[in-house]
Amino acid sequence: MRWLPSDIPKPLIWILLICVLLLAGMPLRHGHGLLQWREVGWQLLVMLLLVPAGVTGLALPIWLRDRTAFDLRKAYLMGMFVAVIATLQIDHGERMQARLAHKQAEQTAETSLPPVTPTS
Repeated sequence: MRWLPSDIPKPLIWILLICVLLLAGMPLRHGHGLLQWREVGWQLLVMLLLVPAGVTGLALPIWLRDRTAFDLRKAYLMGMFVAVIATLQIDHGERMQARLAHKQAEQTAETSLPPVTPTS
């Protein structure tokens, strides 16, 4: 395929694309219907177009300086990799916040119980 750089192993590129598709499908794990498909579309747009295009745009001055030695396709793939890493980090942060909120709710529930008085 012409759009793939020749010096990067193709299995690595396919693994990156599969990771993007799996990460974009993460909102479907909750099973809330069509609203989640909108989130999947947004994730795909961000991970396949917006972040890689931004990284490629930032690499344009380098490409204009060294047209023979620099390949914009590699910059685009690097942008996809950055999007995968950022998505993993954001998802991890959201899960940690949910765990902390759950733990605080449990502690609040334990401390708000009235004291038990023994009856004889």
